[in-house]
Amino acid sequence: MVTKCANAVCNNDFHYLRKGRLFLVPVDDHGPLPSGPQLVGDRKGPQRVEHYWLCDECAERLTLAIDRRLGIVTVPINTPVAKRAAAS
Repeated sequence: MVTKCANAVCNNDFHYLRKGRLFLVPVDDHGPLPSGPQLVGDRKGPQRVEHYWLCDECAERLTLAIDRRLGIVTVPINTPVAKRAAAS
């Protein structure tokens, strides 16, 4: 359950879906699944979906990306990492 902004340095609490930006991230036993094409039969579907939320203030300048070591991280919108994440 989402309770606060995914930005670790932000203390805004989640109250309404209409404020901020909600992210649905498919995960399996190994962590977040990278988006994009998967080979047929390469993997069973994700076992669950995790929810992340950025408040209005953070969503104006940040988005979420998958880091292979850290999992879900916030990144500035106008960076190459954010543009690749948005394209997939």
